[in-house]
Amino acid sequence: MSDNQSAHLEKFLANEGISQSERHFGESLMGSLRRFGRLSNRQWSAFQRMEARYSPEVIAQRKQWTDSWNEQKAADMKAAANYYQANPPYF
Repeated sequence: MSDNQSAHLEKFLANEGISQSERHFGESLMGSLRRFGRLSNRQWSAFQRMEARYSPEVIAQRKQWTDSWNEQKAADMKAAANYYQANPPYF
């Protein structure tokens, strides 16, 4: 079994903040890792993208975005949503 992959998966699955679907996917990957000894390149790549969403830098960026939300941004979002709702279809 790939120790590097296993360590990353175990650390990720220990995170209480991941979504249920991410936990399910991570557990599925862990099963594949145990069964086959390593993940395929595509599995590993998908996991790394998911794992990256929980890096300290990305978490800080999300917090900064949330903290910067204000009435003007809410009004702009509502105006855009109303426009697209009134002018379908939008692709």
